[in-house]
Amino acid sequence: MSQREWLLNIRGSGVVVLGVINGLASEIEIVKETLDKHRPNALGICLSAGEVESIRSWNRDGSGTLDYTEFDALYVREMSKYGEIKMPSPTSSYAIAVSEAAGIPLYPLDIDDDEYSELYLKHVSPLSLFIGSLLKGRRRKKRVGGTVEEAACAIDRLEMRPKSLAIVEKEREKRIADAIKKYSSVHSPFLAVIGYERVQGVLESLRD
Repeated sequence: MSQREWLLNIRGSGVVVLGVINGLASEIEIVKETLDKHRPNALGICLSAGEVESIRSWNRDGSGTLDYTEFDALYVREMSKYGEIKMPSPTSSYAIAVSEAAGIPLYPLDIDDDEYSELYLKHVSPLSLFIGSLLKGRRRKKRVGGTVEEAACAIDRLEMRPKSLAIVEKEREKRIADAIKKYSSVHSPFLAVIGYERVQGVLESLRD
C-alpha cells in the first residue's frame, strides 16, 4: 500500500495528514488505527461546514441532505472494484461520530459552495466549459486500474476538464492547507483526514 500518513511540524504544532480513499468502507480501519496511534487533540476533515452538518444529521437519523453527481456515479462504478463503496464516505461519518463521542473538536477544512463558485467563475471560461462538456461522455466510459490509490487519483484527473479546473483545485488545496495551519496552531497534535487524491497538493501548500 502507498504511504497514507505524513507527520509535519507546523510552527511548533504536530500535524498528522492522513490520506483516505473516500467512500471505501474498509478505510474506517485506517482512521481507527491513526486515531489510536496519535491521540489527536482535534480533527479536521476535508468537507465544508454544510457537508459536516449534513453528515451529522445522516449519522443521527438518516435525514441529512446529500448531493450526488455524475462524477459520483463514475467513482462508485470504478472504485467498487476495490471493495464496498458507501455514500456518504464512511471515513467522514466515522470521524464525525468519534469527535462527538469523545468530545474532540472537529473542523471542516474545505471551502463552501459560494467560495468554490467564486473560484470557478474566476478561472473557468464559458468556452473551456463548453469544450469540456463535449468530452464528458467519453470520460464517463473510461476505466481505471492499478492500486486503489492510483485509481482514486486517475478518476480525479478525469474530472480536471477543462484544464482550468486544475487551477481551481490548486487554490482549493491551498485554502485547505491554510485551514490546517489555522486550527493546528491551537490544537496539537492535529489530525487532518483528506481524500488521497488531494494530499500531495495540500502537502505542497503546507510546506510553502
